[in-house]
Amino acid sequence: AHRAWLQLWQSVIPEYIDWQIQRESTWQVSQSEVKSEHELKPSIKIKGRLDRIDCNDKGLAIVDYKTGSAASKNDVEKGEAVQLPFYALLSKADKKTVARVEYLKLDRPGNVGTGAALEGEQLDEMLELTEQRLIEIMQQIQEGQALPAWADEKSCNWCDMQTLCRRQVWEDR
Repeated sequence: AHRAWLQLWQSVIPEYIDWQIQRESTWQVSQSEVKSEHELKPSIKIKGRLDRIDCNDKGLAIVDYKTGSAASKNDVEKGEAVQLPFYALLSKADKKTVARVEYLKLDRPGNVGTGAALEGEQLDEMLELTEQRLIEIMQQIQEGQALPAWADEKSCNWCDMQTLCRRQVWEDR
């Protein structure tokens, strides 16, 4: 696995450097591999690790490296894929403005660069909707309510949580 990762990384380094040079005109790298947590409510806390945080005079940009498949721009913008807004929620603990969240595709030569991204009003809206959704779900879980799986077949194909998911139970009912 390590050799495969090294081979992939070495093949995309030139394009990554070009992307980084272009990005430096507007964003500066601030931190990487940041563990973060944020309390949504007294009984609801979220935790995660952010690959990279950049900054400029507008605020923070959260960059998530993707070496495999990433959610499509359409799924992110519709709120079907919530990883990016979730990362923005994690960053609220720092009390700094999150101006942008994005995927950086590093999956193969010729395909290095920014993937799906959210910023501005679109990010603010997705952030609010994701926070509300998380709070509602966590409250339902705390109350012992049965929760149906929300994912569609396409989402389940790339989900790492298949062994923990309630989808099969929900469908059997």
